[in-house]
Amino acid sequence: MAVKRNFSAVVAEIRNGKGPRLLMLFGDDLQVQQACKTVVDLLVPENQRGFNLERLDGRAATWDQIEGSLMTPPFFPGKKVIWVESVPYFVTREQKGELGEKILRLWSDGLREEASKALMDLLVVEGWTQERWEELGLAPSGPLLELLGVDGPEARGDAEALFAYCKSCGLDFNARKAAGGHRLFELLDQGLPEWDFLLLTALQVDRRSRLYKRFEELGAALYVGPERDRYGKISRESLLEFINQRLKQAGKTLEPRAREMILTRSGDNLRGLDQELEKLFLYAGDRPTELSAVSTACLATGSARSHGQPLRRLQVFRESGSFHR
Repeated sequence: MAVKRNFSAVVAEIRNGKGPRLLMLFGDDLQVQQACKTVVDLLVPENQRGFNLERLDGRAATWDQIEGSLMTPPFFPGKKVIWVESVPYFVTREQKGELGEKILRLWSDGLREEASKALMDLLVVEGWTQERWEELGLAPSGPLLELLGVDGPEARGDAEALFAYCKSCGLDFNARKAAGGHRLFELLDQGLPEWDFLLLTALQVDRRSRLYKRFEELGAALYVGPERDRYGKISRESLLEFINQRLKQAGKTLEPRAREMILTRSGDNLRGLDQELEKLFLYAGDRPTELSAVSTACLATGSARSHGQPLRRLQVFRESGSFHR
């Protein structure tokens, strides 16, 4: 029977020493990364992370490498966290339509590297090889556009820009490890060594797959992030909840009109929203954050954006006293 829990409940269990020994997190890229950092903060002191924390790229690391890390005891007492990012083990051909939509959404959100990696996931699942990729010309072909589910001029423009980016970076299919090369089922049957915590992240998962269902039965598969509607949009309530969480983490308060202004600037892009909040926190410092502060910070960073360094320039403005207090 599947055990469904939210991330907050799992964090509470880990803090009390009663949590699971492995997790697979998926969902919104930004919130997944934040959730992983929360887990690491709970399990591995910062001064021990050179020895008791290993981060691996799930697309490039072989299962032998991952298993070798799991079987090697930690240098310091306590837990050893093996953090394997972007594992392809939960992707299947049946969900290529969903993955195509997510790739274009990542690209439109400005997450270029993540979008290119997700495109490789999709192409590998579809049986593409390095030779077939190299044979493509300077523009995406019909089959590639079909895989991405391109519908309309805007989506086509995003697909062409993504294709050009991937061509300029060079996709290395030979370095990409097969999704089926893992031995996770055996690991789950045998159990992890007592010192281990295995932390996996996946860009995309097929909830119908046997592996996902096994993780779900263990309460180890967690979606992290706001739910999206059928068009991929995040609800207003979820965005406000995200703002409230970030304010709580930063020990800040924000009046309703100021929240409206931030939402208007960032739209439904969580990463953009997080950047707006970071800039605001940097400007406000230890002072209360009011609507005037939001207006000033937005104004300053709006002009700073043209220089490509909004956070640094904002800090310079603040230190030089250019902001009215």
